[in-house]
Amino acid sequence: MQWQHGRYTLPGNGSIVLTPIEADGRQLTSMPCQYENAVYERYYQPELMKSYTVATDKYHNIPRLDLFQFNGAPMQPMYLAYSPPQMLPTQTLNPTTRASATGKAKRGEPQVLLKSDEPMNKNAIIHPEDPVNANMVWWAGIGLVGVGSALFMLPSKK
Repeated sequence: MQWQHGRYTLPGNGSIVLTPIEADGRQLTSMPCQYENAVYERYYQPELMKSYTVATDKYHNIPRLDLFQFNGAPMQPMYLAYSPPQMLPTQTLNPTTRASATGKAKRGEPQVLLKSDEPMNKNAIIHPEDPVNANMVWWAGIGLVGVGSALFMLPSKK
């Protein structure tokens, strides 16, 4: 698993240049034969997206971003889940004195946590449906059993 955050630029030719913050990217590496625990290693990879399109997804009816890699291959589409978007800051989250790709950060290293008293999905565009009301299902079942019992007791014609 890899993650990084940073800035993007639009050079004007229809492409996007993604420039991550060099010291903050991480890659989770799991090698059970070499390490007892998984290891977070620094990760830094600027990217050029050849093109992009922004459209409203016909199925979800929300904005969708389609990115195309440097060679034109499509990437997994991204959907706008929050409006306004909830994004990481564009400055370093884990300041270090050295930003090398060979440095390792193991679990237990101090992490910056984003703390908020508000729920994360308060601005979500897609709202989860309310679960089925069990009380309504119970009374509907009782009603159907009652109606079925009454119909069963009616005299039948011979």
